[in-house]
Amino acid sequence: MKKALLLTLAFLMILSLCACNFSFSSANFANIKMASEINEDTLAPVTVTKVFPPDAPIIYVTGEVKNAPSGTVIKAEWIYTQPEPDEPIGTGEDTVKATSNVFEFHLTNGGDPFPTGTYNIKMYLDGKIKAEVSFSVEGTAETTTAAPTTAETTTAAATTAAAAVKPVFSELKTSLGADEETFEPINVTDHFNQTDDKIYLTGKLDNGTVGKVLSTEWRYVNEDNSTTLIDTIDYTLEYTSTIFRFYLTMPDGGWYIGDYEIWLYVDGTYYTYVSFNVTA
Repeated sequence: MKKALLLTLAFLMILSLCACNFSFSSANFANIKMASEINEDTLAPVTVTKVFPPDAPIIYVTGEVKNAPSGTVIKAEWIYTQPEPDEPIGTGEDTVKATSNVFEFHLTNGGDPFPTGTYNIKMYLDGKIKAEVSFSVEGTAETTTAAPTTAETTTAAATTAAAAVKPVFSELKTSLGADEETFEPINVTDHFNQTDDKIYLTGKLDNGTVGKVLSTEWRYVNEDNSTTLIDTIDYTLEYTSTIFRFYLTMPDGGWYIGDYEIWLYVDGTYYTYVSFNVTA
C-alpha cells in the first residue's frame, strides 16, 4: 500500500467518568466497537459496523478504559494487514485522567479512498497490548463527473439503487420471555442468571425486503474483547415491516458467566447489535 494513498489522522478523545479506588492489575479495555458515526457528546457509537467503504470519510474505534490509575497512557496502533504484509499506518495516544474513561480514536483518509483489505487496531495501556479489534474496507469508491448536467442524468438502474432505503431496526430488547402472539417482551432485562431457561431478543425491522433473510448471531465476548460465535438464527422476511422474536435456550450446564452480544444482519449485511450479560 502506498503511503501517499492513505493520509491518516489518529486522534484520541477521552471523557473522564469517575475517580475511585483501583487495582492496576485489573486495568483493561471494555466495550470496544468500530463505528462510522459517534455521539460527539458521549462518544458512544451511533452506527456500529466492522465493514467500511473505501470512500468512508472517517473510521472510529470507541470503548472504555476501566480501573486504570490517573496518568496511564492509552494508545491505539492502526495497522493495514491485507492484502500486503502488515504495515503500520497511524498511532494516537493520550493520558488517562480518571480510573474510568470513555474514549474514541478515529482515522481519516486525507481525501483519498481507503485501500481495500483488512485492518487491525492494537490497543495499549502503558505500552502493553491489552486488546485488539479488526475491521475491513470493502467495495469501490463512488466517483463523480465534473459536469453537473451529466451527474443529474441517471439510468433507470442507477435511479433504483439511489432510491433504495436501508433496513431500520428499532425497539430492540432482551428479555426473559415474549408473548406468543404479539411478541411483546416479558420481563425486559439485559442482566440474566446462569440458570435462566431462555434468553429472548425482540424488536422491529422496517424497510425490509420480502424474501431477504434476517439473521442474528449470538456471540460470547472474550476477555480480549474478541467474540466467539455461539449460534446463528435466521428468519426469511415475509413483510417489509416485521416484529420479530428470537430466543436461545440455556446450554447444558448453564450459561457461561460474562458478556454477550447479538449481531443483526439483513441478507448478510451487518446493521447493529444488542448486548447483555450473565451472572451467577
